[in-house]
Amino acid sequence: MRLNDLLKIGSKNFFRHGFKTVGAIVIITVGIIVYILLYGFFSGIQSSMNETVTENENLTYIEVTHSSQGNIDYEDADSLKRMDGVDTAFPKVTALVGLENDELKQTTTLLGVPEEAVPFYSRSELKFDDNKEIILNHSIDGIEANDKLNMSYTVKIKEGEGVRENQPILIKGTYEQPQLINYPNDVSLAPMELVLEVNAAFHQLSVEDYMQTNPPEMITVIAEDVEQVVNVAQQIEEAGFETNYSLKSSQGIPSVAKFIIIIGAIIVFIMLGFAAISISSIMSQSLKSRYKEIGIMKALGFKNGDVHKILSAEVIFIGLTSYIAAIFIGASIIYAVNYYIGSKQELEVLSVDFGVFQVLSSFILVILVSLGASFRSITKAARLEPAEILRRE
Repeated sequence: MRLNDLLKIGSKNFFRHGFKTVGAIVIITVGIIVYILLYGFFSGIQSSMNETVTENENLTYIEVTHSSQGNIDYEDADSLKRMDGVDTAFPKVTALVGLENDELKQTTTLLGVPEEAVPFYSRSELKFDDNKEIILNHSIDGIEANDKLNMSYTVKIKEGEGVRENQPILIKGTYEQPQLINYPNDVSLAPMELVLEVNAAFHQLSVEDYMQTNPPEMITVIAEDVEQVVNVAQQIEEAGFETNYSLKSSQGIPSVAKFIIIIGAIIVFIMLGFAAISISSIMSQSLKSRYKEIGIMKALGFKNGDVHKILSAEVIFIGLTSYIAAIFIGASIIYAVNYYIGSKQELEVLSVDFGVFQVLSSFILVILVSLGASFRSITKAARLEPAEILRRE
């Protein structure tokens, strides 16, 4: 039998069922949509994790806060720096300062960084030649590299009162601040000695006295690479410190995603199971009322295989209708979700995937469910002999 004739007969018989197939079509469609979304969700998480974890150097950053013995101190940075897999470690010391010239006044938060940590933040070859230079945050307008400015800061005279001190400063260059946890958005880089001097001046102390009486709020540890982060964090925690790092909060994401996928897969299989039962019921009832038609086909010379193909074509049209609806609706939902994610800066690394695999696997799944559910009824009907059909009639 020619394919063209088979499709015509199959489509005609499909429309003959009318609204009887709506239930099966809806169930299959919803099941495939859930499958497409779940696969896209999990695949999108994997892609995002690959991009943001294996390729994002910012994630080598680890915050170290108080230890089991109490607050951390400046000497702890030296012990942390000697751990395996650590590139550098230094206390987090910041100071709010003003930058002024004849035309503008700006403020920025200076972060004290040792020379070896500058490339981690600036992603460039910039370095400090002396303690009177800063690398400015690129978001601060009106100031460029090599500009000479006055840096102003407060010196406390007594509680609630202070005066402003000034000293000349050189803008060594600008940098784009990486996305790091617990950092304000206007951080500029400065030599550690400069930031300590500013803070010590505020309290009217020497740098040594300031360091003894004002322990750092945390220590920044930078691992050699992303693959070392978890190992480094474990060493730090075993030494009695508490850690916080981006990978720590994201480690549970794959497990949660897998749990969601498992629950979703169960739902998909249940829905496709109901769809299979519905298709089987529809075809069984339909074939019982068409035995005479099948007997006439047999009498006209149609073979078992021809009858099987004609009846299978009807079922395939049910599956194809569901498939087309599922792909269209699923793709639309994914497009809307990705559009929403793209509009949220904090979610921009995430996405829900939609690709060839989902299209092909959905098609195979639909055909298998449709034909598998009706195979027994169709095979039984196709093997009926005209004499047996007449007896049943």
